[in-house]
Amino acid sequence: ADDKLKTAAVNGDTKSMILLGKCYENGAGVEVDSSQAFSWFQKAANKGDGDAWILVSSYYLEGVYAPKDTARYLQIRKEWAGKGLPEGLAALGRAYVNGYGVEVDSVKALELFQQAASKGSASACVALATAYRYGMFKLPKDDKMFLKYAQLAWNQKEYYAGGLMADYYFQNNEYKKGWKYLNEAVKWGDVPSKMLSVQS
Repeated sequence: ADDKLKTAAVNGDTKSMILLGKCYENGAGVEVDSSQAFSWFQKAANKGDGDAWILVSSYYLEGVYAPKDTARYLQIRKEWAGKGLPEGLAALGRAYVNGYGVEVDSVKALELFQQAASKGSASACVALATAYRYGMFKLPKDDKMFLKYAQLAWNQKEYYAGGLMADYYFQNNEYKKGWKYLNEAVKWGDVPSKMLSVQS
């Protein structure tokens, strides 16, 4: 997190608030501080940002810095999915994957992820990339589709996708490509990528 980002967040730019919150959440350029992360997400949500509300909803599920309230968690996700927000659709998909407030329904989850990805959701692209990599949601394993969705997520600076691609390239002995994605993902504080870099 640099001074320019912090200044933009303080001045009320909701996207900067969210990014700064993610920096605190992941320890990217700052010390990990979940209370600060939640605070910035809540400020952006209070200004009507749907993506921020999706992030806030996770705190209701976990009961950290917000009262544990699974019904509220699900209500927020359904509301923003109903409005067609890409990350709202993806977030509701994750609720169906995990059975948080609803019955587990992989068919419904896949449908929501596909809708969200078509609207540009980076997290939905990660979900679909993972599904094609490992054959989840009754999808066939498909490296070409995995790389397609992982790259789409990466292009939107979803750095978790970098860890996925790094692991894929390491498994296929393409180490130069693997390290390229891994180093960038680690720089941005992606925890699974940090673990992978230690193991590699």
